[in-house]
Amino acid sequence: MQRGIFNEVQSILLANDEARADDMVLYLEYLDKKGYGDRLLSVLADPKYRAKNGLGGFNSISRARRKLQAENPDLRPSAEQITIRKNLEKEYREFYKKPLCLNCE
Repeated sequence: MQRGIFNEVQSILLANDEARADDMVLYLEYLDKKGYGDRLLSVLADPKYRAKNGLGGFNSISRARRKLQAENPDLRPSAEQITIRKNLEKEYREFYKKPLCLNCE
């Protein structure tokens, strides 16, 4: 993993509690910090654009976050954020257990 990405993610996690629990918030902060926040579609849709501009992909940023949080417990999300995420995941699973058709009873 690029050391630059690792350092950028670490600085964002130290400054932004919300980014610790949400990879999309983290990625948007990363793009803003690099000066590409206004070009989200180009960044997400075009790997050549990311490579040309030296930007890490979403998965690279997410991996850096997971590694940093595994090594530094103080960079993990708060207990409240973890509880909220677990409840949302439970709701998501329950919703998709049900049939997804309009005429089903």
